[in-house]
Amino acid sequence: MIYFDEPTSGLDYDSMVRVSRLIEQLSASGVIVFVVSHDFEFIVRTCTEVVQLDDQGAVQNHRLTPEILKALSEQYFH
Repeated sequence: MIYFDEPTSGLDYDSMVRVSRLIEQLSASGVIVFVVSHDFEFIVRTCTEVVQLDDQGAVQNHRLTPEILKALSEQYFH
């Protein structure tokens, strides 16, 4: 199991894509990967599930489907 905390902080787009590919390779090899990130584009590109926390500590787990991505995008970016 590997944890990444804001792995794209300060990276340009090309570097973000490389980090995304590396994390996908780790996952494909059987490693469980947890990523903490506010980078929505990176999350969409890299992750299969999202654990969403709110200010009160409530947790919601979402499999990333087009519907969930749309709802999360509307919740945080509109």
